[in-house]
Amino acid sequence: MKNAGVQVSTALYNTSKYPHCFYVPSDQVVTLVVPCENGGYVVGVGQSIVFFDWDTDTKRTLCTVDNGKNTRMNDGKVDASGRLWFGMRIFS
Repeated sequence: MKNAGVQVSTALYNTSKYPHCFYVPSDQVVTLVVPCENGGYVVGVGQSIVFFDWDTDTKRTLCTVDNGKNTRMNDGKVDASGRLWFGMRIFS
């Protein structure tokens, strides 16, 4: 059976319910998930930063870094000023 992808979900505290989820391709790695102040999430997927809004089921790529190179995002966070910082991992 072919792997259908990776699921990113929210979970309700003290329940087994997952009210929201989206899938990314099985060849991609999810490295960071950051909530946005005005709703939705910024998600690091492979070499791309993707915005996902649970309420509207909207998913759009904001940017792609190192396109065509053998890299992917490794980790990331948002600083006190709201800037997203992330590192890239190089594969040889």
